[in-house]
Amino acid sequence: MEEKIIQALYHGNLDPANKSVVRGSDYAKQLSILDSAVDTLRETISPEEKELLDKVLSTWMTMESIWGETRFVEGYKLGARLMLEVFMKGDSQFADIWE
Repeated sequence: MEEKIIQALYHGNLDPANKSVVRGSDYAKQLSILDSAVDTLRETISPEEKELLDKVLSTWMTMESIWGETRFVEGYKLGARLMLEVFMKGDSQFADIWE
């Protein structure tokens, strides 16, 4: 039987940030292009420049993580507001959703 979402959350089995990249996806293709470009660049730059490149890439990855978390939270909030509106009656902000 499939675990219900609340149970999955309770048991720590819900981790959308830890999903793998799907092979052949647009994201995977772009990631491959980026990896290849970085590898090529590393071959042509000095050790000091490699340190700077590593710092740039690390900062970029941190920013992407923050952006992804922000988008996830905002999307979740939007979905919750949509569901709340679905169950609301009329203009009352405190309508009984079970009627």
